[in-house]
This record gives sequence, structure tokens and C-alpha cells, in this order.
Amino acid sequence: MRFLWIVLLLFLSPDLLSQTVSGIVTEKGSGKPLPFANVFINNSTLGSATDEEGRFSISGDLPEEFELVASFVGFGTQSVQIKRKGSQTFVQNFELVFLEDQLSEVELKAKRDKSWERNLKMFKEVFLAVPDDPFGRDIEILNPWVIDFETVKPEKGFNYTKASANQPLLLENRALGYRIDFYLQDFRMLRNASRFFGQAFYQELPSENALTDSIWMREKELNYRNSVRHLVMSLLLRNSGAQGFELYTANPKIPKEDRTNDFYYELNKSIVPVKLEFVYVKPLGNGTYRIFLPERVEVHHLTKPWPNDYYTNIYHAISWIVAPSGHFDVDQKGTLLHPTQLVLSGFMGRQRMARSLPLDFIPNENFAGFLDELEVF
Repeated sequence: MRFLWIVLLLFLSPDLLSQTVSGIVTEKGSGKPLPFANVFINNSTLGSATDEEGRFSISGDLPEEFELVASFVGFGTQSVQIKRKGSQTFVQNFELVFLEDQLSEVELKAKRDKSWERNLKMFKEVFLAVPDDPFGRDIEILNPWVIDFETVKPEKGFNYTKASANQPLLLENRALGYRIDFYLQDFRMLRNASRFFGQAFYQELPSENALTDSIWMREKELNYRNSVRHLVMSLLLRNSGAQGFELYTANPKIPKEDRTNDFYYELNKSIVPVKLEFVYVKPLGNGTYRIFLPERVEVHHLTKPWPNDYYTNIYHAISWIVAPSGHFDVDQKGTLLHPTQLVLSGFMGRQRMARSLPLDFIPNENFAGFLDELEVF
């Protein structure tokens, strides 16, 4: 049995940590190489541009499972799920399809009207930040004109507004210090709900000075704290209490309509603390884990002051997490391998692109609680 020190891994020799994925990007049909195509690991800062022969190579501390994405201007984006299974090197080639009849920037801007502007305003509130989030002031879509909107009227269910883009959305987040290329795959706005997903490549913005670097790191750690990854790491390390989380589940014997809004009155009656020893974590091999969560869990963020209208006498943030299949899979950094395995609401459900961090972001070595040991199988 081996032990992994979460923080000290950062200071080991790169040769001990580095893995490589490489390949060639070509045009489908002609087989011609595509130089300067972008290839990256989804939701990370790990990426590379192809050379004159269409070759790329990405090295670093690669996850065991990841989505590799290839894109080129005027061509369709392609992605593939990769499972390394412990391999240090992996080869993946791409054939991209040429897209015909693309409109120019001038033509796209000319099509935008008042209705499009109203949809864009709602799009930003769903995609960038909720209206009351101060981080929303420091993130901007640099090319909003590439977004198209349409109203979809399905045979069953409610009408919704769909957003799409044939080019990546170029985001600049001045609060966290990232330039983000976001490849929108699906976006739907309903009256009382919304959803979006896509692929994102993060690049560090150039900083003005050491003070800017310090501010960006502070804000990144602020957003890491109380995030899904932070919660998952606390479950893996069995120190959720030390990390500022308390977990509860509802007593199924007490109907919801019989509950009051007094937390301390309901404690140990309709709401029951979850003991960590009852959260089963199964190692899947190669540093990945399955966390079993058979019931809806209420998460209290004790270190995050927050007004809420759920309990009348609680003044910190509250989230709810549900695993529809009864479990979710993660890697040793707390990254969800399949984000759809977990449904979030409450405080953690508020996160938008303004507060998003790349999956390879790791807090500084002085981040409380991360000198614990995690068994790696």
C-alpha cells in the first residue's frame, strides 16, 4: 500500500509525475495536416497547438480519465474520452470536418436585433454569473455576436430558448486571471430552470505585478473553498468537519410538510447528521474512486456566511447534492469524472463561469487540511 501526500506532490520531480498524450490533427477526407490547431484537456490549462505537420504533444500530471478536445477555425470541434489506465503515454489522432457557409463577423453582427439582445442578457445571467454575484462584473464575453438563439417547441414538455455557437466563446475573467475558450455544446433556458455544458480551455492572463498574482491566488482559493471539489476532497480524506462542512440527511419517516424552519428543533428529528463512516468510498484503481450517496444530502458550509430563507436560525450557506444513480466517480484531486452523476442545488448550484476554476488548479501548500494522507490504489 502506498500513500500520497496531496500537497507535497507539487514539489516532486516533473519526471515522476509527467504523462504525455500526443497525436496528429488532419482534415477529414483530404488527410492534410492542420497546423496551429488547438488541442486541450477539457476544463484545464493543459493544452498545445499543433506544429506545421499537425502534430501535438501535451505533458503534465494528466488525470486517469479526461476529455481531449481538438479545434481549428472553420472546422468542427471534435472530442474523445480517454482512460489512461495507468499508462504514461497515450496516442490520439483527430480528423476534423470542414464547415461550409460560415458567416463573417460583420455578417453576424448585422443579424443581431433587440430580441437577440434580450436573449443575450438572460444568457449572461445563466452562463456567466447570477445577477447578485460581484464576480460577474469582472468577466466578459469578448465575441458575443457568435451566439445564436432560437425558441424550441417540443411535442412534450415546455418551450425553451436554445443557444448555440459555431465558434468558441472567448471569455476574459479579470477576477481570477483566466482567458477561457468555451466551446458551447448545449444551452437551454426554461422559465424556472436552465442548463448548459461544453468544453473549456483555460489560459493564465498576464499579470501586471506580484500584487496582482497574489490577489488572483487569493480569489481562486476563495472560490475553491466550499466548492464541489473541496467537498469531495473532504470526503476522500475523511475530514469534512475540519474543512468546514457538516452533512445531514432527511428522516424519511417524517413528511416534509410536517417539518418546521427551525433547524435546531428539527435536528435529530426530521434532519439527521451523516456520519462519515457511513459514506462508502470504493477505490476503482489507478487513483479513481466511487463515492456512494444513496440519499439526498444537505451540506452546511460553516465557513461561508450566507443569508438563507430555508431555516430561520441558520446564517451560513447550504447546498443539496443528489446522485441519481446512487454514486459518483472522482479522481484523487476531487474532480468529478462524469459531472452529470451529481445534481447540485442551493449554494453550490449558483456557480457559473465567473467562479469556475480549471480542474488542474490546486490550492497553495498552506491550504488548511490538505496535509492528510490519501490511500492510492
